[in-house]
Amino acid sequence: MIPLRQSMPRPTNGTHALWLLLLVAWVLLPGCSGLPQSQAEPVTSYLLEGPRLNQLPPNPEGPSLTVNPPGAAPGYDSPDMLYIETAHQLDHFARHRWIDTPAKMLQAAVITHTEVSGLFSRVLPARARMSSDLRLEIELVKLHQSFLQQPSQIELSIRLNLIANSDNRLVSSQLFSTQETTPEETPYGGVIAANRALSRGLEVINGFLERGIEIWRQRL
Repeated sequence: MIPLRQSMPRPTNGTHALWLLLLVAWVLLPGCSGLPQSQAEPVTSYLLEGPRLNQLPPNPEGPSLTVNPPGAAPGYDSPDMLYIETAHQLDHFARHRWIDTPAKMLQAAVITHTEVSGLFSRVLPARARMSSDLRLEIELVKLHQSFLQQPSQIELSIRLNLIANSDNRLVSSQLFSTQETTPEETPYGGVIAANRALSRGLEVINGFLERGIEIWRQRL
């Protein structure tokens, strides 16, 4: 009779390695370990859009306008929602973002606003590749929520250039800046204030374009 201790195979290095791999796989597979799985918190996205307006028909005697793709100052060219708590230090909210870059949403709002302003015969985005009398170049210089004062404020700055396409001459330029107090000390409070600031900016842009048309016509 063979002793029991001699009938059982001795474990080898390969057997130890196999059991170790199986143990690691069991721990790493989702749900196998029985440990709670961490879940990323959802990100909330917001729109930057202008107010609804009473629509005026196109002006058949007005010039045509192209709205160029807007530029953005360094740090402001992403969908991040930005804020300042320390002077000269720009940060962004982790769980709150714009649905697109503010510069692109600014362009869409400007086109919608000027289309119904009654100033132009037609308003086109640059991608339309159609000739126009004038073109509007926009740069988003600043858009952030400042907590350097209480209550916090949205700070918005937009640079405007109106150019005659016939000779590529600058007709008019302006830097628009405004501050809008937030209704609450939250990212959503900043969204509300940013849309209010944009509404004010669109009114300024409308007046800027109206004056620019007069200057352009005097040069004809």
